[in-house]
Amino acid sequence: MDEKKFKRISRIAVLLTIIVTVIIYILGARLIEFIIDDVFMDHDWQNYVNELTSFYGEEAMEASSHKPSKAEREVGEELVELAETCFMENRTDDRLGELNNHPGNRRNEGYYLGLEFSTCKIDGNKGVVWVLHSEREFDKENLSRKSGHSFDSMAFMIELQNGQWVITDTKCMP
Repeated sequence: MDEKKFKRISRIAVLLTIIVTVIIYILGARLIEFIIDDVFMDHDWQNYVNELTSFYGEEAMEASSHKPSKAEREVGEELVELAETCFMENRTDDRLGELNNHPGNRRNEGYYLGLEFSTCKIDGNKGVVWVLHSEREFDKENLSRKSGHSFDSMAFMIELQNGQWVITDTKCMP
């Protein structure tokens, strides 16, 4: 085999290798995209996210993954503690707004809504506090204990009024 023929065959081999590599790369990328889209990013999941966003609103959904500052955490934890205390003691507080009428306040039936702070995001004089809640009951010694195994999310829309943070609205998926 002469040198010219060898160089031509080598160039063709290199060109074919490049073409095959590009085809494999494109097919591999499409396969990975297919796996991610159809297996991991289930369309029902996207519908669920859209449903949550339409129910809670974009502002609240953005706040749900917010890492609160120390001040935001203090505001959120104070309101959650106040709400849970009022539920436990079957009383109301002006700062709780419509939460005073929440069905979670059933102390007379031996139950109340247990609350746990999740996160808080404040912009100016308005904000959102995300809360995990579960049904709690009182045992024979009148001590609180969790009666449900799962926690659900609830959003408190808050506003600074006359120097105090007040819950102006609550949203909890039915």
